[in-house]
Amino acid sequence: IHSCDQQKVKKSLSRIIERASDSEIVTMSCHTFKHKLIYTEMVCIPTTFFGETAVQIILRDISERKQTEELMLRSEKLSIAGQLAAGIAHEIRNPLTAIKGFLQLIKPKTKDRDQYFEIVFSELSRIEIILSELLMLAKPQQTASMQTLDLKKIISEVTALLETQANLNGILMNTSEIEEGLLMNGDQNQLKQVFINLIKNAVESMPDGGKVDITAKAESDGILVTIRDEGVGIPESVMKRIGEPFLTTKEKGTGLGLMVTFNILENHNGTIRVDSQPEKGTVFHIMFPAK
Repeated sequence: IHSCDQQKVKKSLSRIIERASDSEIVTMSCHTFKHKLIYTEMVCIPTTFFGETAVQIILRDISERKQTEELMLRSEKLSIAGQLAAGIAHEIRNPLTAIKGFLQLIKPKTKDRDQYFEIVFSELSRIEIILSELLMLAKPQQTASMQTLDLKKIISEVTALLETQANLNGILMNTSEIEEGLLMNGDQNQLKQVFINLIKNAVESMPDGGKVDITAKAESDGILVTIRDEGVGIPESVMKRIGEPFLTTKEKGTGLGLMVTFNILENHNGTIRVDSQPEKGTVFHIMFPAK
């Protein structure tokens, strides 16, 4: 029985043994001998065993039901987030365009305040990036832009884009273990967005420098890409809810990057698994279907 449920189970059993309850139904998570986590429903009924007070227990594996409930909940959250995103993005974008336009007109007349304008334009650009992420959540994915892509080429272009930021933070990006000829069907811009989000997260998780290892290889059931960092790791409380909108551990994060990433991967029939250890780093395992 998982440590988080042990006290709950003990209390239920005690109530049955003490005849304080006629029956108890408890949901709990258990580890199998192969370290797989399953969800179970435990029905406890009072009985006797050779004249001694005992508890009869019926265990039912409800893992599939739990997964279905979680999928429905996640789907509902995605739907609501998409609707909110579209409304928020359009409402903000119109006044933002007017603000930027008037600032551009004012700028030549105030030459001695250039540094202030740079800060303002920088922050406005950040707002536009957030709006783009919001709109990507709401925008229906188009299959018409799917084409045959070389995964190594896409990763190389993304790492070239982020290399400067990584070097400034004392971070080395290692891409030596990416196989040649990894072809898949996908939308080039969306897949670039996936790798930008994941590699940028890896870089930002290492404020004191480190290494990001990016590997890609052909497997029997597709193409496996791993992105490994040496950062602070993801807390267990966040791991359970990873991919939810507005969930973030970064001071200036929006929590939309990973949600957009998960959404794009789903549309590409890809899967993602996250392993993380506090102060040791995080590994993202992404599996794509091969062409």
